[in-house]
Amino acid sequence: MLLARTCQTSSALLIAVIQMHSCGKADVAITKPTFSGENNIVHVHIPKTGGTSLFFQLKSSLNLSLSSVEACFDDVVSASDFSIVMVRNPKDHLLSQYLQCRDALNRSFRGLPLGSSLREGFVSWLHFFSSNWTSSKFHADWGHRMGCFDCYCPNDLQTRVLSCQDSEYVRRYGIGNWFTEGNITRALQTVQSATFVGLTDFYPESLCLLFFKLTGKVSDVCDIKHRFSNTLIHITHGVRNHSYAALALQSSDVDLVDSFIEDDTRVFAAARQRLKTEIREMERRFGIQILH
Repeated sequence: MLLARTCQTSSALLIAVIQMHSCGKADVAITKPTFSGENNIVHVHIPKTGGTSLFFQLKSSLNLSLSSVEACFDDVVSASDFSIVMVRNPKDHLLSQYLQCRDALNRSFRGLPLGSSLREGFVSWLHFFSSNWTSSKFHADWGHRMGCFDCYCPNDLQTRVLSCQDSEYVRRYGIGNWFTEGNITRALQTVQSATFVGLTDFYPESLCLLFFKLTGKVSDVCDIKHRFSNTLIHITHGVRNHSYAALALQSSDVDLVDSFIEDDTRVFAAARQRLKTEIREMERRFGIQILH
């Protein structure tokens, strides 16, 4: 079971100097460190992927400076940057977006559907966007509901962040609630070109790889036998514990969900394959077990 503590942040752009502490495991240097100490470290925060938790985990663990920003990847990352991205199982990600709008931001006053249950509200929210939701409809609805209920636009949000180039509008309205069309080809390229891509669903394992890439050392978060003895930061933003599987949706509603995450599903699969490949290489190199 993960031990957790809660922090609060209201800023989309976070700059911090972070503190070093002992890993508690022998240092193992890599032959060619990914991080030279001269690169800018840029965390491109896709909303509801555990990015704030990751930021504060790095703040408590390593002596580095980094920026964490919700923006289009291509607008904030240059070729020389050490870029960090977290992605998430698209179905859980979609539900988390709705709960952020419902629980934390209380967007019911903008017309966000609540329903008589979480399942009913979630499905009603998706039905609102299911009728050929486009950029033109988004703009037409802006004056009434601030676009997407003044909250997240659910269509393939991860793909949009990894492929968009709308810096002016994103700065004005925020990456999550600014609707733009995603480009799956560009998003998949970003999954391969970013310096680090982790998975919310494999958070300790992702931290292991990230710490390795940043420091050239194997930390004790990598140790499958002892990693849960450490305190891993979990910031909920006031959102209840939730599980997409627990909704027990009807088959027609499952089809509706799938229609919103077709591209994100491909992004997630590519990110999962990359993470698995890189971690298996670490396991072979250092003779440790990281993945189950």
